[in-house]
Amino acid sequence: MVDKIGRQRGEKILVPLLFVTERPEEIPFSDLPEEYIIKPNHGSGWSIIVDKDNPARPGEIISKCRKWLRRAYGRSRMEWAYSEVKPLVLIEMLLKDSRGKIPTDWKFRVFNGSVGMVYICRDRFDSPSEAFYDRHFNRLALRVHQKEAPEAERPENFEEMVGIAEELASGIDFIRVDLYNVDGRIFFGEFTLYPASGLYRYEPVSCDITQGDKWGLDKTNARRFKPWF
Repeated sequence: MVDKIGRQRGEKILVPLLFVTERPEEIPFSDLPEEYIIKPNHGSGWSIIVDKDNPARPGEIISKCRKWLRRAYGRSRMEWAYSEVKPLVLIEMLLKDSRGKIPTDWKFRVFNGSVGMVYICRDRFDSPSEAFYDRHFNRLALRVHQKEAPEAERPENFEEMVGIAEELASGIDFIRVDLYNVDGRIFFGEFTLYPASGLYRYEPVSCDITQGDKWGLDKTNARRFKPWF
């Protein structure tokens, strides 16, 4: 990230990191704030939220973290780019907006340095709903697997979010850049190389072709793929 947008800008959008370890038993629960989120750096959909409604249960947390660390994510679907990631447990500040809600996920699909689609997921941990937009924030008639979200309000700093996503994705033929917009402040979430392991089923199915047309696949590293299992 520092190479793409510089240290100062990078630090501004990173979610504050509270602790990182490969030994879950070392998590300093008594020193952590009341609210935080625990997740691994090598998985998808794995997280533990700790807040007023979900107090920390150290024994359960340690056990779950150990299970995460034992799993080599990506093997079952040959997602080879994850094979060199050293599994770690991350503890970050829990992002909440001024209403005390978990912020909306803004997922920018970037094709050869240009945002081609924006996927918005609301209430991810409660009652998820989704919406799709193009680079200029025009609503797209698409669905995947969640209920349709109501029309989203275009953030005042939407173009800044697009710019950050494109800068971070520069030099890569395809990557998804996940961001949060918390009361006008932009935070970086994660990079995703294989959204849903490439198995999304779009309605309409023509969306697959539309996205494929945007993707100028770089075949330079095609022969580097070597199953690691």
